[in-house]
Amino acid sequence: GGARAHRGRDPRASRGGGQETGNVRVLKTYGIGISGCSVDEIGEELRKMRASKDLFLTTLKKTKALARPSAVSDIISLIK
Repeated sequence: GGARAHRGRDPRASRGGGQETGNVRVLKTYGIGISGCSVDEIGEELRKMRASKDLFLTTLKKTKALARPSAVSDIISLIK
């Protein structure tokens, strides 16, 4: 048999918390994250964003507001 595509949740995905759970909470707070969705639902959200220039630009703006490109350098400077 060949490989089968998984529909819905990936059975290999962790059921625990961890950093990913915290990341999703932060993204949801800023209106740019979703969780507890099937792969199909995530695809639908991405299609909505692709179809709406306003939604895309709003999401991009929110994402850029969270960006911390110098985070590693900032942390290193604190421990030197």
